[in-house]
Amino acid sequence: MKLHNRDIQKLFALSKLNINKDEQESLSQDLSSVLSWVGSLQSVNTKHTRSMIHPVPLNMFCNDDLSPENISLDNALKNAPESKNNHFLVPRVIEQA
Repeated sequence: MKLHNRDIQKLFALSKLNINKDEQESLSQDLSSVLSWVGSLQSVNTKHTRSMIHPVPLNMFCNDDLSPENISLDNALKNAPESKNNHFLVPRVIEQA
């Protein structure tokens, strides 16, 4: 597909980019080359080709869903800086009015 200068100008206007006249011809040739290459892919026979979700096989490694050991109340509170009546004591966060 051959791109013309007006196509390049419109493309840059839509993308809100600035282009100077010197770069315009070079970009036109480069983008035309890319579009021609992509267009050649349309002629490839893919009738017997399976679709891929991902180009590289992915193996999911998942751990078994096992419930963790229950920790005893005494064991949970033994490293607490302060506790009272089987509860952690923490500084007050919300002031009462």
